[in-house]
Amino acid sequence: MDLKYLPLDLDGLILMTGCRTGRVPSLLTEGRFVEAEAQLRQYLEWFGSDNVFVELQQNLVQGDTRRNRRLIDLAKKLGVPTVATNNVHYHVAERHRLQDALGIHQK
Repeated sequence: MDLKYLPLDLDGLILMTGCRTGRVPSLLTEGRFVEAEAQLRQYLEWFGSDNVFVELQQNLVQGDTRRNRRLIDLAKKLGVPTVATNNVHYHVAERHRLQDALGIHQK
């Protein structure tokens, strides 16, 4: 996450670490534990300890279980709560076009 994208006032915002392609999970998958911890500490500094959550997802993708174990270990080490989520990008099927457009824009 680049600081330039953060609003000046983060009051009321929460941060969740995201799916397997999120910064912290992907660093852990790559075995870059020190960098993952540093990134999570940065999130805690920006958002505050009550507003950061480590996401755990079991999407039946190879590596999910190992990644979740590493995320749990890191969360325990830093005292960050965990939350079980799923890789959901829209709440009703009719919204898929908006998600498709956002996905194209990000590429």
